[in-house]
Amino acid sequence: MTSKIAIGPPRLAINQGRSFLVTEQDGQISWPTNKGLYASDTRLISSWQLYANGEPWDLLNSASIAHFAAKIYLVNQAFATETSDVRAGDLGLIIGRAELCGRP
Repeated sequence: MTSKIAIGPPRLAINQGRSFLVTEQDGQISWPTNKGLYASDTRLISSWQLYANGEPWDLLNSASIAHFAAKIYLVNQAFATETSDVRAGDLGLIIGRAELCGRP
């Protein structure tokens, strides 16, 4: 009898107790999706996106660094401001996430 192994799309997942967070690798939650922040089987956040002057960020790297924590490294895409242009890669953003629900 052969077993079928299925691998889904890449994602980040962290959990603590009865809460868990599942996002895309860049840390975003694009609607519509089943990803999000859940606590006791209730989804609390179903969409979360981050922009720099209307432009999405580019993913450099991300990983779950523990069952309850993740790090995401992003850089900007090029965009114009009122006074000048910002080149792609001029800005960096690090997102650190930790599930600490239920801790005193």
